[in-house]
Amino acid sequence: MNAIQFYLSRFLRRLPLFLGILALVGGLALFVALRLPASYASHVLLVVEGAPIPTELAQATVQTPAEERLQMIQTRLMTRANLLQTARDLKVFEDIEAMTPDQIVAAMVAATTIKTSSGRGQANQMTLSFEASSAEIAAGVLNRYLELILSADTKVRSSRAAETQQFFQQEVARLEQDLATRSAAIVDFKRDNIDALPENLEMRNNLQAANAARLQAIALERRELQEQRKQMVDLFRATGRVAGSNETRSAREEKVEELEMQLSDLLAVYPEDNTLVRVTRDRIAALKSVTGGTEEGVSPAEAVLNIQLASLDAGLANLDEETARLEEAQTKLAEGIARTPVNAIALEGLERDYSNVQARYVAASSGLSQAATGERMEIMSRGGRISVVEQPSVPSKPTRPNRKLIAAGGIFLGVVLGVAAIVLLEMLNRTARRPADIVNRLGIMPIATIPYMPSVREAARQRTVRFGRSFAALAGVVVLLVGLHLFYKPLDQIALRVMSTIGFRG
Repeated sequence: MNAIQFYLSRFLRRLPLFLGILALVGGLALFVALRLPASYASHVLLVVEGAPIPTELAQATVQTPAEERLQMIQTRLMTRANLLQTARDLKVFEDIEAMTPDQIVAAMVAATTIKTSSGRGQANQMTLSFEASSAEIAAGVLNRYLELILSADTKVRSSRAAETQQFFQQEVARLEQDLATRSAAIVDFKRDNIDALPENLEMRNNLQAANAARLQAIALERRELQEQRKQMVDLFRATGRVAGSNETRSAREEKVEELEMQLSDLLAVYPEDNTLVRVTRDRIAALKSVTGGTEEGVSPAEAVLNIQLASLDAGLANLDEETARLEEAQTKLAEGIARTPVNAIALEGLERDYSNVQARYVAASSGLSQAATGERMEIMSRGGRISVVEQPSVPSKPTRPNRKLIAAGGIFLGVVLGVAAIVLLEMLNRTARRPADIVNRLGIMPIATIPYMPSVREAARQRTVRFGRSFAALAGVVVLLVGLHLFYKPLDQIALRVMSTIGFRG
């Protein structure tokens, strides 16, 4: 007997065991395939589109990359609150009232499939699928998902656009207040230092130089008046006469006319407040006030001298007053010019701060304008938006389970387990069943081998024992499966859990 015949005989000897395992596993697979609930899958296809308006013309406020946007959509959709609310509102599961929140969330996650496709050179799209025991429930869940996605996306983008605009509004208002404060500080500084501002430095230098020249001119005028007074006094003391004067009324009138002519010439050159102009006016007034008579004991010549001296003294007093006023002005100008460099630095700092705030204000105003445009684009859905390419539809036939595949797989598994059981039993059986076994174990070559020939009765008893053992084993397995089905969990649910665990979707 060759090896093939031997193994074939051993297989046929244990054929009842093989058939029992095959029947058990195959029957179980067939039972599960028939009992598994039908599963319907619905699909929806979303595409993330860019803004239809060119960015060089108007730019949307929310600038989120498509990949990140798809991830955010998935994250916001698969929140615990959304899944629980959807499952309970649509009664996705038959025994949902008996399920805990964790079980509901886990079941919703398991039934939901999300696939994203994004990258360079390809459309940024998302495919959503949901499986349920009813085609209407599957489509209803996807419709709810779609509502949540579109509503959340619009709400988030509009909210971000509004928050951006509000931020820039607050920033513009704050910078306006800051500009007003800094502008007032510059005005106050200039008012407090009006005599030492850098923009008036040239004017003050020119005024200082003009005052210095005027002081020199006043000094010359004062010396001339003093010399004239001295000459008049010396002449009167020496001769008793007054230069250029007659004691008659007509002579005084001629002198008045002469002085008035000089006054006209002076007014053509000098202003009204000039010292020479004032002195000439005073002399004219003094001569006009002299009458034909004189004071008692005073000669007419002396009276004229006194009048002329009084006029000269008045001119000198005016020159002294003007000198004091100009010297005081020169002192103030010098102090202001000395403070000008420090004020220039301080004013430059204030103006620099004002310019910086003004630049930020211009930038904020530009940002506010762009934010207002972006918000308008989001309200009108002119920014990047999510388009529904394929609406969720009610499937006409179930997608799972593949009952034929499950049944065929169960039969194949039964064959494999049956063969494995026979091989295992043969490997555990250490008895000598062939001449080669005797040679291998005893190390001798027998002259001949005589097979054991059981009687008909003994052979029948052995077959009965083997059949009984196989039947008892199979019956035990059947009882175990029936007990699991009745008292623990239905076999179809156990099988569904096992298939989900190993990733087999049927």
